[in-house]
Amino acid sequence: MTTSGQGYRKLTAMQRSWLIGSLLAVSLSMSVGARAQNAERIKSAAAEYDAGRRAYTDNKFEEAAIHFENAYHDAPNAQTLRNAMRARRQSGQLSRAATLAALAQVKYSDDKATMDTARDTLVEADQKLHRVSVTCDPECGVAADSHVVSLEDATKLTLYFEPGAHTLTVSWPGDRSKELKIESKPGTKQDFTLTAPPMPVKPPPPDGNTNTPVQTVVTGPPPPPPSTKPLGPALFFVGLSLTAISGGVLAWSGVDTLNNPGTDVVKQKCVGLGETCPEYQTGRNAQLRTNILIGVTAGLGVLTGVIGLFLTQWSTPKREAARLVSPTLVVTPTGGAVGFQGAF
Repeated sequence: MTTSGQGYRKLTAMQRSWLIGSLLAVSLSMSVGARAQNAERIKSAAAEYDAGRRAYTDNKFEEAAIHFENAYHDAPNAQTLRNAMRARRQSGQLSRAATLAALAQVKYSDDKATMDTARDTLVEADQKLHRVSVTCDPECGVAADSHVVSLEDATKLTLYFEPGAHTLTVSWPGDRSKELKIESKPGTKQDFTLTAPPMPVKPPPPDGNTNTPVQTVVTGPPPPPPSTKPLGPALFFVGLSLTAISGGVLAWSGVDTLNNPGTDVVKQKCVGLGETCPEYQTGRNAQLRTNILIGVTAGLGVLTGVIGLFLTQWSTPKREAARLVSPTLVVTPTGGAVGFQGAF
């Protein structure tokens, strides 16, 4: 096994340059994407802040507060949050102003103007409102009476409520939440420490298969019925071999019959002797032998043909098995390929 450094040194110069170029391209695209996203958020925050300033000047304080909070959400800063606190107090929404003031104490404790506004707000709120501190693991958000009251998710949140009954919904990522019932009274406080419920377990698919990868099952045609032919190819090849051997002996016998002793020799030596001549008897026996070989060879050929055509099962039926197929994508420095892989 080689280390990553050794593996890098084994790359060719072209592969190294391709690898470095790819990494730089990915890094540059991510950086450009992040900058573009930040630029859009800053642009949106500026528009919301300007709308809030105009609404505040027109004494539309609740509308101004909403714009300032939207601007803070896109581009958090002390001045935007301070303006949102002031607008909420001017609109008579002390509980919301106090909740923003508690956030300001955590975020901008070193900003004097913001801290002065936050302290003034909280002095009044601690006398008239009910304070709730929520410590959660991990970060959570809080909604009260179906309205979001936390400006951002955090592990510790301080919220203020008008006197009366309220329902708090503490939520975490992954569709997890807990519900709290509180009874608010002026000048009181309440602390909660909460842990997120476990992540919900996804139910298995209807067929009970819990495997995550999705596979495509391709089935072929049904297998052919079993063959009724009783013999395998081996017997056919035995017959073919015997036929070939018999044919070879037949060829030799035919040549031998013509040449031993031969027609000319029989004519010369058997004149006046008739069928009792030895040479005549030798030729006649050779001819009889050849005729017998012709019959044997022909019989073997016919029998071999019958075995091959009607009694031999030449192929073993193949069972079409289900095939698991999945797409593949291979990328290399010189190109790429798309294909499929699976068990066959």
